Parts: sequence; structure tokens; C-alpha cells
Amino acid sequence: MGRMNLEGISKIFDPSHVEAVALISQGKRKTEIAEACGAVVGLRDISLVSRDA
Repeated sequence: MGRMNLEGISKIFDPSHVEAVALISQGKRKTEIAEACGAVVGLRDISLVSRDA
């Protein structure tokens, strides 16, 4: 098996995800994004590495 490396992952719950991604790129917080476009940011810019056991 190999190693999996994910970086910069975000999960947005709302049809206005394009606007939410733009706001994330501007450094806005989850509450600011919700107020601006109504989107709920579940995960924001996370990274993880999965290695063989």
C-alpha cells in the first residue's frame, strides 16, 4: 500500500459554495462566511496524511 496526503480541504454546505471558497481565500472566519452568503463551512483548509500501519 501507499501513503495518502490531502492538503487544503474544505467542506461547504450550501449552493453558494463558490462565494464561500472566495471568502475562505480572503481569510474570512466561518461566522463571517455564514453572515455574508449563508454557507456553512464544515471543514476549512484541513490537511491529513494517512500512512500504512
